[in-house]
Amino acid sequence: KVADATPTPKEAAIVVSSGVEFEVKIEKGSANVKIGLDTVARKDSPALKIRAVKAGLVTDWNLSHPTMQVKTNDMILAVNGERETVEKMYQTIANSSQLTLLVRSC
Repeated sequence: KVADATPTPKEAAIVVSSGVEFEVKIEKGSANVKIGLDTVARKDSPALKIRAVKAGLVTDWNLSHPTMQVKTNDMILAVNGERETVEKMYQTIANSSQLTLLVRSC
């Protein structure tokens, strides 16, 4: 008799699929607070590619939102609706106390 190779179903969280866009809302409060992302700018169709998620507000978001985690290689497509240039996106991150990041999962 051959053993059934079908694994038994386990309880699993529904995770954001690759290519899905979702919003991340974080509050910086003071300018000294780190959001905790290492990014690289993409000039063609402006976006910020996430190279690393470090200690900071995004890690806090990830802990609170396990089904919508920001991960390495995800793309930030807009910051508070700003998507015209990467320079304006970085400026918005630096100057805003509340951030809404439009993220596309990788």
